[in-house]
Amino acid sequence: MVYTLQKAGLINEQIRRFTTSYVHHLSGQFANLEFWLGEIESALSALNEYHHRFESMRDAQKTWVREHGTVVHEYCPICMGRCEFSDGVPIPPVRVPSSDLKKMHKELSDTAYAFILRCYRAGFADESKVRLLCERLGTGFDPHDLKR
Repeated sequence: MVYTLQKAGLINEQIRRFTTSYVHHLSGQFANLEFWLGEIESALSALNEYHHRFESMRDAQKTWVREHGTVVHEYCPICMGRCEFSDGVPIPPVRVPSSDLKKMHKELSDTAYAFILRCYRAGFADESKVRLLCERLGTGFDPHDLKR
């Protein structure tokens, strides 16, 4: 799995734990709300910008290989020698499917929204704060979710 998905997955799992934690534990995490929002924003941004970063990396590698005549010999796992079927052209990087990135983006956004609602229900944030946090993270907001 690629770094971007791993990072988002770790943050998602941590935030998810906050949605079911004891209120006294949640109070400590709410005290660090700016840190957690920053982590969520960073992960969402990394997911959103992945394709641009991938294209830059791929294009830079192609240019390097072309300009420097890079040759990479694959080795045979059986004889441990140079593979006679290899043409020496380096294998280009493989892109993460958009569906995987979109799925993780949705999961993290949904978890962040659940965390914000949990903070509201615990009394740490009022409706206006919830709206601001949701707007900041781009999660959307449904006033029907505001029940304590």
